[in-house]
Amino acid sequence: MTSSVSAAASALIALAAALTFIRRPPNSAMSWSAVACVVPSVLLSILLFRLSPAPATWPWALRASFIGSAAGAFGSLLWLGRSFGVVPAARWVVSAGPYRIIRHPAYLGEMGMMTSCAVAACVTTTQAGQLLLCLGALAGTFTGVVWRIRVEERTLATLPTWRAYTTSTKYRLIPGLW
Repeated sequence: MTSSVSAAASALIALAAALTFIRRPPNSAMSWSAVACVVPSVLLSILLFRLSPAPATWPWALRASFIGSAAGAFGSLLWLGRSFGVVPAARWVVSAGPYRIIRHPAYLGEMGMMTSCAVAACVTTTQAGQLLLCLGALAGTFTGVVWRIRVEERTLATLPTWRAYTTSTKYRLIPGLW
C-alpha cells in the first residue's frame, strides 16, 4: 500500500462525512459538552496519523487492518446519511445496516484505523519516548471515543425510538462485550 492509498481511504471518509453533513438539518441545541467531547479524540487521531510511518512501510496485516477499518467507517457514515454529525445531537436513530449489529460502527472503524496507525508507529520505532507517545495517544483516543459515545447516547436518549433501539441492539462497539 502506498501513501496515496492511505490518503485515499482518509479522503473517502472525509468525503462521506462532508456529503452527509451538508445534507442534514441544522442543530440548534448544541451544547458545549457535546462540542468538548469531540476535541480530544479528533486531535489525538491526527497525532496518531502524524506519528505513524508511511503506510508503504507497514506490515501487510496492518495495511489490511487500516483499509478494512476505513471501509467500515466509510460504509457506516453512508448508512447514517443525514443523521451524521460531528457533534452529538438528537437527530434520529439509524437502526439499519451495520447499526443493526452495534450502535457505533463508525467509531469502531475509526478506532481500528487509529490502532493500525499506533501499532505501525510502535513496530517501527526504537525510541522509548515515541513508543510511549503512541501508546498514550491511542489510549487517549479510545478514552475520547468512549466519552463521545456516552455524550451521544445521553443526547439520543431524548428520542422516543432510542429505548427500542438499545433493546434490540445491545452493544455499543464490540458484540458480547460493550
